Amino acid sequence: MKTSLSCRIRSGLVRAAPYVAAVVLGVAIYLRAASGPFIWDDNFLLDQLRDRGPSSPLSLFTSGFLIRPEGGADFYRPIVLLSLLLDKSVWGSHPVGYHATNLALHAISIIAVAWFAWQLLKSRAGAIAAAFLFAVHPAHAESVCWISGRTDLLCAAFTLGSLNLFLWSRAKSSRLALAGSYLLAGLALLSKELAVVIPVLVVLSWWAAGERSFRRMALAALPFVVIAGVYTAARANVLQGAEMVSEPLLPLYRASTIAYSLFTHFQILLLPYKAHLSYEVVMQEIANANTFMVLLSMVVLTVFLWSSRRSAPVPLFGMLWFLTTILPVSLLAGQQISTIVSQRFLYLPSVGLAVVFGWAIALVARLRVPAKALGIAAAAAVVVALSVLSVSWSGLWANEVAFWEQFTRDTPTIGSSYYHLGLAYCRAGDYDKAIRAHEAARDLMPDQPEPEYGLGQAYSAKSDFRDAAKHYSYALDLAPGNPMLQEKLDEAMRRGGRVTPD
Repeated sequence: MKTSLSCRIRSGLVRAAPYVAAVVLGVAIYLRAASGPFIWDDNFLLDQLRDRGPSSPLSLFTSGFLIRPEGGADFYRPIVLLSLLLDKSVWGSHPVGYHATNLALHAISIIAVAWFAWQLLKSRAGAIAAAFLFAVHPAHAESVCWISGRTDLLCAAFTLGSLNLFLWSRAKSSRLALAGSYLLAGLALLSKELAVVIPVLVVLSWWAAGERSFRRMALAALPFVVIAGVYTAARANVLQGAEMVSEPLLPLYRASTIAYSLFTHFQILLLPYKAHLSYEVVMQEIANANTFMVLLSMVVLTVFLWSSRRSAPVPLFGMLWFLTTILPVSLLAGQQISTIVSQRFLYLPSVGLAVVFGWAIALVARLRVPAKALGIAAAAAVVVALSVLSVSWSGLWANEVAFWEQFTRDTPTIGSSYYHLGLAYCRAGDYDKAIRAHEAARDLMPDQPEPEYGLGQAYSAKSDFRDAAKHYSYALDLAPGNPMLQEKLDEAMRRGGRVTPD
């Protein structure tokens, strides 16, 4: 009996080894970023937690996310705030712990994708391939390496967990698994608004797993619709109409931004080497026939996949999964252009691509040995190439100066990019470069106080308090009554600075 038990343990370890390898690789390629600092919105999020004070964690469920100085909030994501609060209680102001949490969430999602692919494909080779592709895809760098990108990690982990338990409950007639699926769907919604598409994903996933009764699928999705409705009501009650309202674009520009967002995200998934850290959008450049021709090609592809759904349902599932999970982002881009394209939006949409990749490898695994070996070698080459690219992206997030230098190369006419680059140079002790970066920011955004504030910071760091006071004074002229700027000006004046008319 002992021999039988040891054999079962050994067999289990052997079967688990490929999935463990996928997790290890998925963590290892982003490990460089774990030594990186807080970047971009990270410090703002931590300031938000500090400003909330030692309130009960339950209070996070009755307040908004990213509270604006003038009042109101932009989102309702209490689970994200709760995770950051837990990190803060353990790690304080040390970013390595926050990065470790992101890596752990990525590892959980890799396992969830493997299970999801197995339930859809019923192929061990397909599940392993899906796990590896998802683990290493470069589009995940922003979500995994950026602490503020945790929103997408949490949403994806809970969404995949919900779908996995739903499929398992149907296969095993388990009410407990179904209850768990509902619970995880609620947690996904409390992590990011994108989870409102879970009812559609439930239908798509069950269809891909073999169900063909649309009546049964619709009835199964109904409880998830109710959960989304309850969440929407709770969200509206907490935010009470205080969300940021953007000015709608002209119809042509709105349609152009939606089309551009859709095909650019699709391109990043399939050709990640073409991805950028940031995207600069000029409406006059994207509002043209080329934009809609590229979108039309996606429509034609989708129609072709639909026509082939009986013989090959998984590719259609992959395309519909992508469209379902990226359309909410693209529709938002149709109202504003500030976040028209971003890698972090692809964390959940990439699951569809991973499943299609797994499906292809499952077909290869059925071939004769020479063709099978060639197919597996090609798949391994894809994983290696994506891994190398992901390691490169990870390096950017590990170094604040390198990050903002790349950011300005991607968006050379965005003044805020140079402002953040100047702050990074200042923190790195390169004050002359900081001054040049802030001067570039000032040229691009002459009526904003931030570049003048940045120049004041750089000159203060050089102990040139006279110039520091001058720039703080300029910043105050652009933002009258700002207490922080007034405090900086007073400090510079006390340390020898003085303001004289130009």
